Amino acid sequence: MIKSKKALLKKEFDLFSSLPGEDTKKLIERYCHLVRSMSMLGVTKDREEWVDKLADALPQKEWGTYLMILKNTGVYDDLTISQFIEKIESQDLEQ
Repeated sequence: MIKSKKALLKKEFDLFSSLPGEDTKKLIERYCHLVRSMSMLGVTKDREEWVDKLADALPQKEWGTYLMILKNTGVYDDLTISQFIEKIESQDLEQ
């Protein structure tokens, strides 16, 4: 049963994206819940995978420019998922 739950969580991670009309706060909450569930079952990803998946899930219309700035300044490459979430939440408040 644990093996099938892990497989399901991995698939959910691979398909994770924003939902129509979903705000950034709800997206981050869903993502953090997924990350916690995966961690509890021992499913690991490297730092880049965690950050890239959340970045890809953000609506590009709203976040594309900000993400490009982060990537072009080199800041993005060293962010942990916690640091990235802090940056997204901070930027979201400014918007």
